Amino acid sequence: LAVFRGGCNRESARAVTGATLPLLAGLIDKSLVRRRQATAVARYELHEVVRQFATEKRQAERPASDSNGIPTSGLAQDDAWLAHYAYFYQLAATAKQNLHGNEQLHWMLVLDEEYANLRAALDRCLRTEDFARGLQLALQLDEYWYTRGYHGEGLQRLLTFLQANTISLPALAVANGYAAAAILAIAGGNYMAARTYLEQAIAPLRQRGDQASLARALRYYGLIALHEADYPAAEAYIAEAVQLADAVHNPYEAATSLSHLAEIALIQQEHGRAQELGEQAVQMLRTIADKNQLAGSLRRLAQAELHQGQLAAARRNALESLLLNNEVGDPRGVAASTVMLATILAADAAWPAVAQLLGAAATLLTQAQATLLPADQLVHDETWGRLTTAWPMFQ
Repeated sequence: LAVFRGGCNRESARAVTGATLPLLAGLIDKSLVRRRQATAVARYELHEVVRQFATEKRQAERPASDSNGIPTSGLAQDDAWLAHYAYFYQLAATAKQNLHGNEQLHWMLVLDEEYANLRAALDRCLRTEDFARGLQLALQLDEYWYTRGYHGEGLQRLLTFLQANTISLPALAVANGYAAAAILAIAGGNYMAARTYLEQAIAPLRQRGDQASLARALRYYGLIALHEADYPAAEAYIAEAVQLADAVHNPYEAATSLSHLAEIALIQQEHGRAQELGEQAVQMLRTIADKNQLAGSLRRLAQAELHQGQLAAARRNALESLLLNNEVGDPRGVAASTVMLATILAADAAWPAVAQLLGAAATLLTQAQATLLPADQLVHDETWGRLTTAWPMFQ
């Protein structure tokens, strides 16, 4: 049990160590293990002094080679840590497969609860120089990091594995790793670094015909072009992403890309087209029940509706966007939706409320070390300008 961090549940204890419920009960009776139950599933945790002692004892007894006399390396140095990695890798992989559907919130909470163990597995991979396993686990967590606002941590962990010993890593994993690093860098506002990462991802993904991953990487390239105000390039990249996503029947990726096309249309003041694209994206995301991306698409739609004079619809969609982002726990999304609501209130000249909402959004972004996407930033800047002009006392 010493390999666990933040405790374990009955299932993980059995899978990793073979511990049965009677054994756990006996350890509790001997005051070696604590049982806590903040949720429906009980968790078991070694007392810290016991865990440290057990860890030191395992390290002292660990053989330097296997039964054939071959030196062990990586996670294979310790069977318990290897079992720990296998269990939590599978958990993270299962979670990632379910982060774009109606079980999205459940799996986000599962990853929240086990995040200490996931971090421990990543740290162990790094400590034992098992970079391939470390990268594979990090790839299962990229969307979790993005949604939860752990952009800096996720990027650092990915780059640590990618740059440690790239030659020995699978080429496709490296390409996907750099693509994942790119979106985390974008979320943190580092578009220059994101471009560098994507340059190491696009060509290998094209060569290997991984259309799903290529669609995602092209969408990221489109976001960089959008940030640079190169709207023709942004639209070309993202339109290709839509085509690839449709070809591999990936409605999440297609809808997300459509939402970005709506963002481009908004910036270019093509409000009718933006509304049409936004409605398509929202319909697709409601079908697959992806709450997190639906929140972003609703925000784009609200922005288009506001420009079209559809104030009631804009208010309704912006509020739903905020509620969904808050439910999922996406701090950058909450900030962007808060800005959108401030913009709608500005239409009614409710300047004190506008100032309060913009301030709240700024605080959220600072805490999350995140920046707004270009269309959201444009909304913010326009609303800020109107606020300081119409309500000089705010300055």
